[in-house]
Amino acid sequence: MALIIYIAIQQLVNNEYQSNTEYAHHHDMETIHTSAPSESFDIENDAYNFGRYRHIMKNMNLHELTPAQKFMQKKEFVWSAISNKEWFVGSAIAHFGYTSTILVYAYDIQHNHSHSIQIELPIIGHVLGASFDNTVENQLSPINGCATWDMLSVRGSKCYNSVNNTYEVKLSGVFDKDGVSFDIQYKLDYSDDESMSMVFPIGPRRASVVNKLGGVVATDASMTLGGVVIDLNDSLGMMDYTRGLLRRFTLWHWLAMSWYSTSGSSDGTGTKSTRYGLQLSEGTYDNLQNVSLESTLWVDGSAYHVNIPIIYTQLDKSVKPQDSQWEVKSADGLTIDLKFTPSDSIVNAIHYYIINGDLYHIWGSYTGSIHNTEYIVGNSLDESIIHVNGVPGTLEDHYAVW
Repeated sequence: MALIIYIAIQQLVNNEYQSNTEYAHHHDMETIHTSAPSESFDIENDAYNFGRYRHIMKNMNLHELTPAQKFMQKKEFVWSAISNKEWFVGSAIAHFGYTSTILVYAYDIQHNHSHSIQIELPIIGHVLGASFDNTVENQLSPINGCATWDMLSVRGSKCYNSVNNTYEVKLSGVFDKDGVSFDIQYKLDYSDDESMSMVFPIGPRRASVVNKLGGVVATDASMTLGGVVIDLNDSLGMMDYTRGLLRRFTLWHWLAMSWYSTSGSSDGTGTKSTRYGLQLSEGTYDNLQNVSLESTLWVDGSAYHVNIPIIYTQLDKSVKPQDSQWEVKSADGLTIDLKFTPSDSIVNAIHYYIINGDLYHIWGSYTGSIHNTEYIVGNSLDESIIHVNGVPGTLEDHYAVW
């Protein structure tokens, strides 16, 4: 009976809000606008501001949703991380109508060791007092509002400070993998940086709103592990903030990393110079040429679209995705040429009979190169080749019927 009711409601929702993979191509999604609208959904004109923008929208709002949409179609998550040559520290909160997940991890690069915790809460989680009602919903965008949570063994907040123009992250709790206590805090200053912001059209009344940042300066950054204080002030930050009515059948591959180039030394220990950030994806926001509209390279805060298909290859299919090396290459084999070596992962498996999905969130290191070709749109880069030497980062392999 539950299955019949679910299918019937899905049919009603999809009839009213058509999800059509071709619909995005009826809008100008190729142009990247310098300024962004204040909100993703124009309430006065009752229409979405479909398009791509170089700056963050203050309000990542959706139209007024039906109960069925809120419960079954709306998906939202915010992931942020900082990294330097010693540590990669990430956290994410994801909220769907029927389940919610939070994860925190700290990757010790030099010792190839990780601390992590993941909490998944189905609907019953609200009964247990682990409420998400005042988290992502109240953080309207990365430049407006605050997300807080207090769930089981993890407490924290991700808030935009409008006075200092910084995004402030505070996390504390106990890693369940090894029982080590943690206290993490940092600030991201992207007030002068460009973003990759997008209102992607899935249907006439169905959108996904995305804000991404990379190579962002982190300040007041520190982490306490089991009473030991670790200075993280030489880190760079990154973010992926998404809210929308995603398709029922969804898949993607995605990577993110940020790093400093160095001068005066071949081993990366010289003077820091250029700030880089990279986020590449395929599968969810592609155009007719299979180019992801969200793939972006950041150089000292300027954002450049990577306008070529990105191909992810799991090199050893005999093992699970988190245990295999990966190749990430552009279709020309030149613009992007990276190899990813995993260290550890968090796997989020959702199997509720009518809702199924597997998300492999893997972290490790990247080696390879980025060539300054015509596919780096609008670039004014001085370097013909950007070398990537053991840069810490993350890779996701995701599939869901949700």
